[in-house]
Amino acid sequence: MDSYKTIIEIGSFSIKTIIYSELNKEFSIIGTGKTRSRGYTGEEIENFDDFIECIKNSIVQAEKQANYIIKDAYILITNQSVQIKKIQKDLNLKWIDC
Repeated sequence: MDSYKTIIEIGSFSIKTIIYSELNKEFSIIGTGKTRSRGYTGEEIENFDDFIECIKNSIVQAEKQANYIIKDAYILITNQSVQIKKIQKDLNLKWIDC
């Protein structure tokens, strides 16, 4: 299904891949993947090969679970200078038409 979208979140502790669909402004997670980060400190890439291998492993996990091949993705990169505020409510994602 080509209406699937992908987010890859790259952090210093883990790399997560989420494949999701949106129908009638409702989101459904179709597949996920998670691997421990290696080769990336949150500020710099120390080992490029390890870093790329971790990203690939996360992607493959999500693709297998979703039975879908990722064609493009939104990339989120976090580091020590990025602050994330935790909220105990539902996350309201606003749809952006591209």
